[in-house]
Amino acid sequence: MPPNLSILRLSEILTVNRFRQKFKSFIDQYELRELHFQSLMRTKECEVQYNVARYEQQRKLAENETTRSRTLNAQVSTFSQTETELRSQLNIYVEKFKQVRYCCIFFMLLRSLMSTSTGKHANTIAWLIGILLQDPLSFLLCSLSSSHLALISNPVYLSRWKIP
Repeated sequence: MPPNLSILRLSEILTVNRFRQKFKSFIDQYELRELHFQSLMRTKECEVQYNVARYEQQRKLAENETTRSRTLNAQVSTFSQTETELRSQLNIYVEKFKQVRYCCIFFMLLRSLMSTSTGKHANTIAWLIGILLQDPLSFLLCSLSSSHLALISNPVYLSRWKIP
C-alpha cells in the first residue's frame, strides 16, 4: 500500500472513530435527557395526583360544611318559629292573668265596699253589681273603664286593702 493511501485510510478511521464518539456522546446525552424528561413527567403526574386528592378532600369538606350549615339554619328557623309561638302564647297568658287579677281586685273592692257600706259607697256598689249582673262574661273580660281600673290598680289603694 502506498503511504498516502494508508495515511488516508488512517485519517478515515480516525474521522469515523471521532464521528462514532460524537454520535455515541449525542446518543448518551439524548438518553439522559429522555430519562430526565421521564422523571419530570413522573414528578408532574405525582403533583397532579396530589392536587386532585387535595381538591377532592377540600370538596368533601365543603360539602360537609354546607350540609352542616343547612342543618343549623333549619334548626335556627325552627327555634325562631318556636320562640315566636311561645312568645305569643306568653302574651295571651299575660293578658288572661291581667284579666283575672282585675277580677280579683274587683271582688276584693266589692267585698271591702260592702263590708264598710255607707251611703257614700252605695252608688259605687250599685254600679259594680249592675255591671256584673248585666253581662258577667264581658265584665270578667275587661268591662271596667280605664278610670275604674286606674282607681282599682292604684298602689296606695292596693296596699290599703292588701291586694297584690
